[in-house]
Amino acid sequence: NNMRNKEKNIQFRDMTSGPYAFLWSVSDGGYRLFDEVKLQVEPDTVVEWGDYTEADKSPPWLVPWGKEQWQYTPLENKVLHRKFASLSPSEDAIITFANKHGILGHYVVLVPHRGGGATFGESIHRWKVEMMELGSLLCLWDMVQNRDAGKLGQVIIWSNNDQVKLWMGSRYNETRRGWEIYPLKDPRGHRATFHLIASRRQPFDRELFQRWRRGDTIEPAKYYICGEVNRRLKGHVAPQILPLLEDNIYLFPDSLLSALWVMFLMEITGNVRVRQCDQCREWKEVALTRSSFYCSNTCRQKAYYKRHKQQKEAQNEGTHTQEG
Repeated sequence: NNMRNKEKNIQFRDMTSGPYAFLWSVSDGGYRLFDEVKLQVEPDTVVEWGDYTEADKSPPWLVPWGKEQWQYTPLENKVLHRKFASLSPSEDAIITFANKHGILGHYVVLVPHRGGGATFGESIHRWKVEMMELGSLLCLWDMVQNRDAGKLGQVIIWSNNDQVKLWMGSRYNETRRGWEIYPLKDPRGHRATFHLIASRRQPFDRELFQRWRRGDTIEPAKYYICGEVNRRLKGHVAPQILPLLEDNIYLFPDSLLSALWVMFLMEITGNVRVRQCDQCREWKEVALTRSSFYCSNTCRQKAYYKRHKQQKEAQNEGTHTQEG
């Protein structure tokens, strides 16, 4: 737990991870949902006006419930982006995460219908959109990491010789505790969205077609992922010179949401290795990649007993089959 006491000064080195530095605040009383408010005409957002969308207007909103703010250092938690993207898209799960880590930074000014002072809040719908977008991209990244050309081939489509497209839909998998993507022809009838990765007609894409082997899915997927991360961070990570620290330059995200995308960037570049526990499905930072991973001895023992039980049931089923 990297929450810090509000009376204690936080050392700058605790705010940093590589060239990045970030400090965020959480309401000491947590957050509650309200919908009996009206949205003020002019939003007051941490991020740029261009990021303010219809999603921010949708009730209910998370509003702070407390008079003080606790500060903490999100970049210490190297898997926070994974935990955010693994959240169940339910109001309870979102409130629990916000109470521990704060809101994302897309807040708007709200005025109660029954009078009283204005406050700021953040739409639950905005959270669900951000969870889906980050979670879906992480799912695609896991396919790239696992070099799963078969699954990637279902969503990355080469159109004759002119274009490489991504046809991808997203849904939350409660069992896996994360977002999964499905192809254009989904048996459940879900609808996929079209994304253009590269086109030979575009001069700046022609070199890609010279580098990529026709039918390759891994390199186009990685190219698309990096482009999306760059797009999400553009204008939201500012360089600053800190003369008291040997004139070093640090990069500061402007919100918790931007910091989460920075963590994804660090995972892509190999600065951070993460893994999901095979038993409890929690995300942890790991030093080495192994065929199986358990975050604790408790999970290891549970997995052992589970395998033992399954083997015993299979043996019993085989015995009954032979007797029959």
